[in-house]
Amino acid sequence: MSGIDRSVTHADPGMPEWRFCALVARELAVRCWTADDTGLPSRLLLAEPDGKVRAVHVPDEGDDVGRGRYRINHPCLAECAHCVGEPLCRTSAFPPGTLLTGVPPSR
Repeated sequence: MSGIDRSVTHADPGMPEWRFCALVARELAVRCWTADDTGLPSRLLLAEPDGKVRAVHVPDEGDDVGRGRYRINHPCLAECAHCVGEPLCRTSAFPPGTLLTGVPPSR
């Protein structure tokens, strides 16, 4: 695992999962998915290679096929009719339109 910062491979046990995902995404220059707090199978948190994390909706195909292909239906935004009508999106700790950026800069 050369080139991976030790802080990514040995994360603080109290670190939120979204933050760990963002560190991995940034250090490896890849997208990284993690669950959010809604329990909706079609809503996940997506960390981009720049370390920013946002809620997105993926195809809900009744299994992990949609997630396995890494397809995004749409970002979870306050302007989206689907998100406005979904109570779990609105009451999440990551409400529509949230952009998480609490990842320290790369060394």
